[in-house]
Amino acid sequence: MKKSICGLVALMACAVSSGAMASVVFNGSAKCSWGNAIRATDTVYSIANGDAGGVASINWGVPAETTQADNQFTCNGAGSDGSGDWSGLANESFKIADFSYRNGSTFNGDLSAVDLQIALDISGPVVLAEDFAFKFLVTNTPNETGDPVLDGDIVSIAGSGVTSAAFGYGGVNYTLQLLGFSTDGGATLSDGFKSPEGANQAAGIYAKVTVQEVPEPGTLALVAVAGMALPLVRRRKLV
Repeated sequence: MKKSICGLVALMACAVSSGAMASVVFNGSAKCSWGNAIRATDTVYSIANGDAGGVASINWGVPAETTQADNQFTCNGAGSDGSGDWSGLANESFKIADFSYRNGSTFNGDLSAVDLQIALDISGPVVLAEDFAFKFLVTNTPNETGDPVLDGDIVSIAGSGVTSAAFGYGGVNYTLQLLGFSTDGGATLSDGFKSPEGANQAAGIYAKVTVQEVPEPGTLALVAVAGMALPLVRRRKLV
């Protein structure tokens, strides 16, 4: 009987907690900025964080004569231009930014990683402003095959897109997790995004507001009920 009561209470607590948290819809705007570029000492680079009516960009490398184009990341956060805010249920994916990677043929262009900071302005159901930092890794593929796709460079999100920054609402802690890139409107997501040599490839960056498992007051009440029920079970066994 003890095992049955505990199992039922735990199941009820889980259902109440998960249902309440997952039903929360968050919305707002996002603004991108680049920083902390990790590169070779002779790498030429520049950053322009103008994602408010424009885009945030980082450019690196000296263009080769054949392309006249350097390497570039751009990021345009959802709603940063005053329209098209992001919106999503807790623990469900949504597009938070538009991203592009121009893979130019360059000299002095060895970039291995760069931080993307996303300033999240939450307008509902609570008004908050939070900053989240993520590291983008760059795999520079040697241009050996002559095939633009095989010679393409890869950008990926470090650490599964998890950040330690968090915000609270309704007694629950949430954080923002970057899930990856999508070129088909979110139908499929990839943690590695490849841009062919000499191409400018675009994708959406998708994220989710993730619940950090902290019990809500209702859950704590059910746990308290379970605690009171256990002595009753023990007494019945002793009779």
